[in-house]
Amino acid sequence: MTCETIIECVEAYGAENVAAIILVLPSYDGFRSRTEEVKIYNYAKSQGIYLFIDGAWDATAFRRVSDEIYTPTLLCDAWITSPHKRGLSPSSLGCMVTNNRKIARLWDEALDLGFRSSSVSFVDIMIAEHRLQCVANGSWDASFAQADDAAREIAARISEVHPDVYSVRPEQVGAETSDPAHILISTSRIPQLDARNWAFHLSETFGLDVEKATATSLLLLCGSPSHGDASEKTLSTLRDALRMTLATTESLQ
Repeated sequence: MTCETIIECVEAYGAENVAAIILVLPSYDGFRSRTEEVKIYNYAKSQGIYLFIDGAWDATAFRRVSDEIYTPTLLCDAWITSPHKRGLSPSSLGCMVTNNRKIARLWDEALDLGFRSSSVSFVDIMIAEHRLQCVANGSWDASFAQADDAAREIAARISEVHPDVYSVRPEQVGAETSDPAHILISTSRIPQLDARNWAFHLSETFGLDVEKATATSLLLLCGSPSHGDASEKTLSTLRDALRMTLATTESLQ
């Protein structure tokens, strides 16, 4: 996501018709560019537009407070986990961090419409607050490190799955950083393969779900307990599912 793209969208509709911009960070390829995020925030601010970050994948922001550029308040007006869920049903879940009093007041008013109660939603909110605290105080650092280590090992050994698949690096797509627990696997060098079929076999036959699949890529998240120290099993599962997918593709041709 670039500032240029945001400017084009805003100008197409007119800044006066845009109340807020919501960005999912990191984006749905696991990559991000902090430089662009600062540009986007400054542009939105100059146009009187709020910038919200859907930080459902960005819990690591709370572990990097020593690095000024990672401070959420430099990048947005509010950092929210899954804000879209708040409007779906009373049992949905979302958390927000902001230093903007107006936004905080409106959020509280929304909660007072029925979310803050003795219902299941209140229990969910309390659980979310507890989880957020665990991230902030470092209680989950060991779990984060385990996921990061698994992702690094799988990315480094991805050629064992197939010599023509590879792990995409941030600089290859014009990004600055990537979420350490995500692996974007490219299959562009295997033209006969639709990676969405690979994802299907991974899920249906082997019980391994990917975060996202396109015709030429898979996004793998090493964040669940099923990965842990099971890098070897994950690699063999990816390899077996790919062989099955390629065999099926060849039989249909």
